[in-house]
Amino acid sequence: HSGGEENIFDLIWGTNATRVGTQFSDLGLLNSSTTYRYQNYLPSGSDLLLWLDADDNTTITHSSNAVSQWNDKSGNGNHATRATSSKRPAYTVSNSLLNNKPSVSSSSQNGSIGLDLPSISLQEIFIIAYYKDGTYSTFDGYSTLLTGPSASGQYRIMGNQNVHTWITSSNFNDGGSFKNGATSSNNSALPMPATLLRFASSVARTETRGILYNTQVADRGWIGGVGESIGLSTTSSPSDRQKIDGYLAQKW
Repeated sequence: HSGGEENIFDLIWGTNATRVGTQFSDLGLLNSSTTYRYQNYLPSGSDLLLWLDADDNTTITHSSNAVSQWNDKSGNGNHATRATSSKRPAYTVSNSLLNNKPSVSSSSQNGSIGLDLPSISLQEIFIIAYYKDGTYSTFDGYSTLLTGPSASGQYRIMGNQNVHTWITSSNFNDGGSFKNGATSSNNSALPMPATLLRFASSVARTETRGILYNTQVADRGWIGGVGESIGLSTTSSPSDRQKIDGYLAQKW
């Protein structure tokens, strides 16, 4: 409760931002300190179909840091899973490449290291991600951040080999690629230290997906990691987009 007013709640996050209590979608301006930090917005609404958050350690199932399941916080049960133990990505509690916050990552482009998502209809995806050590200006090869089940991973979000840009064929992000809250699309992806990415599709795409790897080509994985991902069934309104961008930027 804040300021003696009714219907205003404080949501406290610990030093690793593990959620305390329940979620509220639109809180008032709250204070912060070195011990706790506060979020004045959390994703919600009928358009929210996917919410993966590595900073909430209660959503991560792992054995010796090999992730077998990453639970969806949207309430829709769209959990990211991996049955084959040798193909599971790594959970890191404090990753220096993600501002010392938790990550789910792969260190190899080969071997299909990543997680699988069930079929979801998505048109807009927000992702906190990094590539390699954050300084590389070209992709080593075809580097897949997100992929679909069809030929070459259609509909994919993939870096183009030997350049710094996203690939523009059979891609999910044909409606635009945006970095760090930008409102104008830019196909330039690298360099990519801890970065807030937003990808829009021209239409909603319903398909199963792979995270951090290409479901069709074993040597086109992502070298790097993800901190959080939010998937919407439609493109967000400018006001909602600003809220989600602000939430992710403040947190990560």
